[in-house]
Amino acid sequence: VGVQYYVVRPKDADGELPAMMAIHGGPIADWGDIWHWRWNSLVMAAEGYVVAMPNPRGSVGFGQDFIEGIWNNQWGAQCYEDLMAVADALEARPDVNADDVTALGGSFGGYMTNWIGTQTDRFSSLVTHASIFDMRAFHGVTDLPAWWAFSFGIHPYEERAQYDHYSPIAHISNWKTRTLIIHGDKDYRVPIGESLALFEALRVHDV
Repeated sequence: VGVQYYVVRPKDADGELPAMMAIHGGPIADWGDIWHWRWNSLVMAAEGYVVAMPNPRGSVGFGQDFIEGIWNNQWGAQCYEDLMAVADALEARPDVNADDVTALGGSFGGYMTNWIGTQTDRFSSLVTHASIFDMRAFHGVTDLPAWWAFSFGIHPYEERAQYDHYSPIAHISNWKTRTLIIHGDKDYRVPIGESLALFEALRVHDV
């Protein structure tokens, strides 16, 4: 299955440029040919970045099977592979400096950025916004725990090990990439404790 993505680049720029791969939230959402208030690709491009906006597994617009490709506790599986395929394509572009690519995202995109941090050090930096770090802790404090239980197909109370399989906290010792953490104090979908816990964990691991 191919992965759709958009590319926005600075006008009239020459040579190899730094790049950003922006991961959308949701996860049931998508990037389109639109203006977005959270990750505004035009602002990034105006600062000199080539910006890739992928629609990996879980995105809308490609059928129900594509959406459900991350259901049943599969967040860090095929979606991650889809994003790495886009990263490969981005780094292969002649106008991109492959040694200066940042991955960034908010909410679900922040979760995926965190998961990327525990799985690879290929990116020069990470920006994680309003992100999920500890799946089990998050389940009990979000404003929609029933939806997460439905989409995951399991509860953290009975299947603890399964629930942690794709939880970034379970793999934190692998994280090496420098990271900027952003969060809002009045976020009820992903409470700020997730970012506070991530910040402390990265400090302990000298990131």
